[in-house]
Amino acid sequence: MKLYFSLLLLFLGTFLSNAQTKYVTVQSIEIIGNKKTREKIILRELDFEVGDTITNSNLTARLALNQTLLMNADLFNSVEIDVQNVGNDFIDLTITVVEDWYIFPLLAIDFADRNFNIWWVEQNRAFNRINLGLYLVHTNITGRKDYLKAVGQVGYTQRVHLYYSRPYLNKAQTLGALFNVFYARNHEAGYTTQNNVLQFHRDDDDYLLKRLYLDVGLNYRPEIRSKHQLTLSYRDYNTTEMITSLNPDFFLNGKERLQYFALDYQFRYDKRDFSRYPMKGYYLEVSALKEGLGVFDEINSLYVGGAVGKYWQAEKFSYGAVVRGRKGLMNQIQPYYNSRALGYEQHFVRGYEYYVIDGQDFIYSHLFARVELFNREINLGKSMPIKAFKTLPLKFYWRAYTDHGYVNAPFHSENNSLTNTYLRSRGMAIDMVLYHDYVCRLEYSVNHLNETGFYLHYNVSF
Repeated sequence: MKLYFSLLLLFLGTFLSNAQTKYVTVQSIEIIGNKKTREKIILRELDFEVGDTITNSNLTARLALNQTLLMNADLFNSVEIDVQNVGNDFIDLTITVVEDWYIFPLLAIDFADRNFNIWWVEQNRAFNRINLGLYLVHTNITGRKDYLKAVGQVGYTQRVHLYYSRPYLNKAQTLGALFNVFYARNHEAGYTTQNNVLQFHRDDDDYLLKRLYLDVGLNYRPEIRSKHQLTLSYRDYNTTEMITSLNPDFFLNGKERLQYFALDYQFRYDKRDFSRYPMKGYYLEVSALKEGLGVFDEINSLYVGGAVGKYWQAEKFSYGAVVRGRKGLMNQIQPYYNSRALGYEQHFVRGYEYYVIDGQDFIYSHLFARVELFNREINLGKSMPIKAFKTLPLKFYWRAYTDHGYVNAPFHSENNSLTNTYLRSRGMAIDMVLYHDYVCRLEYSVNHLNETGFYLHYNVSF
């Protein structure tokens, strides 16, 4: 009898709790300020639509979340969501956006080296290692969040580059596509690694390295947080007899040309608040890359990789951890040029910016804690003629961090002491965040060799 009475009380408690829960139904959504961006593109970034219900207790948090989702679309400088006509369990929403400046015709100066610190210190700020390029970037060319990048460049690296992506091809806005063509040539090539430093050879009368990339890809985005991408690629590399004589394994077996097809799969689930400089949330990445599909029979490799990041925030204090790695599944020698691990692009352990660490497998982590020092919106007024940039959000953070990493190099590891070695560093930094997509980091690091230094890192969304 006591059991029946307890179940009855539980049932009544659940029923009364549900009866007291109030819902509101989204009756309409009005969008203001989207002169370029199509309304359906904006609505696609929301996690609700007209006719959906939201609990009263969760309404404020839900609207704040969707404001963040719209900002992460990289289409707007600011977003506001206001509730109108509250009553009778229905609400009308007004979304006001200030669109970003979508077209960037730029005369850009670019550094040929792996990062700014290499050019500044090791190359003594050599002007012959600077590239001068004409960039045309449009991040929303038809108002459908499609991205176009065209580059013509002279200097250390001569290149032409055309990239176009269209995120939504079908009515349900789940399928997208990309196309990429890239060609570059250099009078100088890094032909080997000694003491974890790239060794270069230059010939002003000949191009020592030529590269051609062709890529076509498909995207599948079933919901806001997740994205699948499958890319079919063609790679064609050419070098000279001089480079192969210096390093016969440059393309393996003294070959002067390496060409192959590759298939690359990537998956990302992203639940961070802001993707450029996250404060809370998490993300997960999984990838698989097969180089060599049996057409040219010049390379045969298979890599799987992944990354996970977690972020926490408490008022002005935040902390987090990111781990990323790659594993080669075919234990056979690969061309030196394709055996890059840490020290290239965004893959590096802080404090080792002057080194490259080649290998097939790698893992590294970044743990940090930071404090917000400054957070203001500065009105530039008439001094800024572009409406999208009239209000300047500016933030500064102090950050302490420690990095750890390891590279497994069964091949190409001779005379390179940092391969097959536990890498670790610690340091402090000042981070500057401009608008929502530009981050500049000034870091002071100490590595396990007790080498110290200041390092500058920066990135922009395009």
